[in-house]
Amino acid sequence: STQVTYGLLNLTHRDSHEHPSMLEPGQRYRVRVKLNDIAHSFSAGHRIRVCVSTNFWPLVWPSPVPVTLDVITGESQLVLPIRTPSDDDSVLRAYEAPECAAPAEHSTLSPYRRGRCVSTNVDTGETVVEVSKDRGRVYLNEVDIEYAGSGEERITIRDGDPLSCLGETDYCVSIKRGDWEVRTESRTQLSSSEDEFLFSASMDAYEGTKRVFTKTWSTRIGRKFL
Repeated sequence: STQVTYGLLNLTHRDSHEHPSMLEPGQRYRVRVKLNDIAHSFSAGHRIRVCVSTNFWPLVWPSPVPVTLDVITGESQLVLPIRTPSDDDSVLRAYEAPECAAPAEHSTLSPYRRGRCVSTNVDTGETVVEVSKDRGRVYLNEVDIEYAGSGEERITIRDGDPLSCLGETDYCVSIKRGDWEVRTESRTQLSSSEDEFLFSASMDAYEGTKRVFTKTWSTRIGRKFL
């Protein structure tokens, strides 16, 4: 199967993003979920499948409490715009190759690498998504600059406990010329309670081995209807 598109809707925003409202248990609601715009050609004999879920973790932060929903499928509709073939299609001008500026003259000292690992502890019910992003090390010949960047992203959650969701990042970026080198190291953490998103971050800047700047900060964001 191929994922063609998807759409997201916080049901408390069913009528308006500006004026969200709570849902009443046992009450039926008619909602419209807009899918992302996409052009796709379905081959003859293929079927279109619609999947409905109450979560899309880790792309979407989970609701404060577990939710059970019923979908009345007999009254549901999938509305798709259809472009039918035309006699003029054969004379349409073909797409030309994309244009872009020539890249700066450079040498790749270490290549770009990316990895993603998903693991679940069957005893604790904890699922962990770990993403590693190594942007490699590149030397810009014309300006005699070497730069590099790498980082780790980690998000965890336990079955049946949406408030256990925790997102963490660690990133490092460096620039070097000869014996001179500067770099920044940053860390962020995001968690939540029923009423708030809890965010904290820190950053350290170095010139060589000497730390020349440091800052730590945190903030709380109300999550009513979020």
